[in-house]
Amino acid sequence: MLINFRFSRHDSEELATDFDAGEIDMHIGQDLISSRKRTHMPNIIYMALYDLMEGVVSLQTGAKSFQMQGSHYAFCVHFRRTREGIVVTYEERKYGPVALAALLDAIQRGLTEFFVDPLNAIPLGGAMEGDFLRSWGALKQAMKQSGQLQNRKE
Repeated sequence: MLINFRFSRHDSEELATDFDAGEIDMHIGQDLISSRKRTHMPNIIYMALYDLMEGVVSLQTGAKSFQMQGSHYAFCVHFRRTREGIVVTYEERKYGPVALAALLDAIQRGLTEFFVDPLNAIPLGGAMEGDFLRSWGALKQAMKQSGQLQNRKE
């Protein structure tokens, strides 16, 4: 099943800060799971992306499930590992299953696209820099272990 991610920042015309609000769109097949439905409480985007990377890597290393909630509980997505793949639950609706390797790759592609814009760069020396970059490195390592990282820019 096809899966894609798109990440965005609300203040996209200014340099990023650790606590910028933003949105996560996840396309699974023909369905869309989006934090945009929760406009009254946007995600603190870098924290939400960190949470997503940490959780997916935990599935690679043996966890049965994780719940991504980013910076608050208004946008909670549950990922559960099954024999068929990863099942995603949002607002009591199940999506998938998707292969773990495809999920890892989709997150990596979404991050790469997000960081093409230099204004989205993680703030150097900020509170999120070290943890975020470590998590992204762990995501890339998980992709290598699953055979998905092929000639991508580090």
